[in-house]
Amino acid sequence: MSGHGVRDPGTQTDSLCRLGDGAEGHEWEDREADLHRLVKDVTAQPQFRGPGRLLPTQHERELAFFSRYIPGAPPDSNSKCYCSVGVAGGLASAGGTPFWLRYHKETPDFQTISERIMASRYAPDARGNQGHIWLPLHVSLDRSGAVIIEELTAKIEEIRAVATGR
Repeated sequence: MSGHGVRDPGTQTDSLCRLGDGAEGHEWEDREADLHRLVKDVTAQPQFRGPGRLLPTQHERELAFFSRYIPGAPPDSNSKCYCSVGVAGGLASAGGTPFWLRYHKETPDFQTISERIMASRYAPDARGNQGHIWLPLHVSLDRSGAVIIEELTAKIEEIRAVATGR
C-alpha cells in the first residue's frame, strides 16, 4: 500500500484536526463526547454485533483512536474478520473526517481484504498506517445524530461488502 500512508501522528495536534470537509471553525475536539457517543450508537446496532455480544469500546492513545471492533463482514458471511470503527483524532486532518474504519493487519484474510479495497472505489481514500488499512467515513456533520448514524451505517456496510467480495 505504498503511497497511501498518513503523516506521522506525532506531527499533528488535535487542534489542527477538523470535521467534515475541513472547513474552518469545526474543531473536532470540541465535539469529542458527541462523536464518541455516535460511535457507540452506530456500532451497537444488531448488524454490527459479534456472535451474540457487543464488544467493548477502546481508546488507542497513539492516534487518539476511540473505537469498537465489529464483524468486518456482513452478518450472512462466513468470514471471521473484524474491523474497528471509531473517531481517530490523529487522522482527522488526513481524511477530512474524524470517523474511520480500520482493518487490523492481523485480522483473518487481511491480505485479501486489503487487495479488494485497493481494487475498489475506496482505494483513493485508503490509508496505511503501521500495516493496517484505514478508510475515512465521510458523513454530513451538519446533520442530526440520527442522520449521521444512518450515513455511517450505510458506509460501513458498503465497505464490509467490498472487503468480503460481495
